[in-house]
Amino acid sequence: MNIPKIYQFGIYQIYHYNEIKSTNDHAWNLISNNNPKENVVIVADNQTHGKGQYGRKWESSIGKNITMTAIVAPKSLEIKNAFYLNIIVSLAICTVLEDHLKIKLKIKWPNDIYYKNRKLCGILIKNKIVNNQIKNSIIGMGINVNQNKFNQNLLNPTSMTLISNNVFDKKILISEILMNLQYLFEKVLEFGVSASCEDYNDRLYRKNMSAYFRVNKEEKELSIIRVTETGLIQLKDASGALIELSSGLEYIL
Repeated sequence: MNIPKIYQFGIYQIYHYNEIKSTNDHAWNLISNNNPKENVVIVADNQTHGKGQYGRKWESSIGKNITMTAIVAPKSLEIKNAFYLNIIVSLAICTVLEDHLKIKLKIKWPNDIYYKNRKLCGILIKNKIVNNQIKNSIIGMGINVNQNKFNQNLLNPTSMTLISNNVFDKKILISEILMNLQYLFEKVLEFGVSASCEDYNDRLYRKNMSAYFRVNKEEKELSIIRVTETGLIQLKDASGALIELSSGLEYIL
């Protein structure tokens, strides 16, 4: 692993690597071994073993996209409220990208960012628990920014460049996302999560649309109603019966 460039942005200390195995793995090693101060951000131009959801590899062209992980210490956040982090991070990224793209984006539960039916951003959150509270969280963010060609084996990727035909300054995007994270953390801490949860639901992918999903590997026609503050997704089937899930939902694209 090469020596990073280190700089300060607001409350965040940023470590920028040319290449790293995984920003998430590096962040997790830091909180496991060194108990670092909060608000450390690991940024990499290239990840050799980037992490996606469910153990998948996150693929990204070198230097084209944002691959970063923030280490935060949520104040007094109990395990039962862990989904607050998903809401905060999804909205922090969504609002910045919307401002630059001049379009409305969607959040695919629990925390992917979509444009139409294509994935623009993935988020991976892992928490360190002490005494039933979240001591540290590592928030991995992979945002497709300036990449214009993708591996054909990837299901449905897109990028800011493909959406807009423009090239974007990644450092500006990173700084705005980090400012948004700080703002939303403080907002939720002071006023609660209800308003932010409504903003999340306003952007919910496939909300109020009849579509096919796999629920615990069984294909069903369902309609998404909303996501609760604790992260449960509520759907209804063709008969109007309510289904509430914490996991096990697969979108059929």
